[in-house]
Amino acid sequence: FMAALLFGSQFMIVKGYERRSGVSVNAAALFSMISGLSGFLIFFAANGFRLVFRGVSVWMALLLAAITVASNVLGIQALARGSIAVYSLFMMLGGMTLPFLVGVLFLKEPLSAVRILGVVLLAAALALPAVSGRKRDGQPPQLLFYGLCAILFVLNGMSSVICKLHQIHPDAVETTGFMVLMYGW
Repeated sequence: FMAALLFGSQFMIVKGYERRSGVSVNAAALFSMISGLSGFLIFFAANGFRLVFRGVSVWMALLLAAITVASNVLGIQALARGSIAVYSLFMMLGGMTLPFLVGVLFLKEPLSAVRILGVVLLAAALALPAVSGRKRDGQPPQLLFYGLCAILFVLNGMSSVICKLHQIHPDAVETTGFMVLMYGW
């Protein structure tokens, strides 16, 4: 519940920033810099003001940071073109569905009828707003908006996959140290 609340708050902050600052690349870059610095300071303090470097963690943090910046830039663009509800649905479902598929296909996590049903319900939840959605002025939603949302679905899913792969890697730093590296990048 708390995670859903915080994710929802994050989406509203991004939407508020987009409304206030616009959708330019400079505005998106500034957003990434501000959120990166804020996250770095918070996690650096939470990690006892320590930086811990291990090769796998440094490279995974760099990849995760690049995905995060791309998500920020594209997310601001998407929110300028469509509904925050649809945007957040794509983001959250990507963050759940792709790690599930990677777990089943590559990490040999168990597959059951209930889990398959869950994925089908997630896909239906994703398809409904895309098929039936309308903009406020009664016009059909822009294709660009849904294209951006599809990319964001994959990016958010990949960020969850990277976090999972980092967490199970035997040479990885602990989670807080990893977040320091990611936000530092």
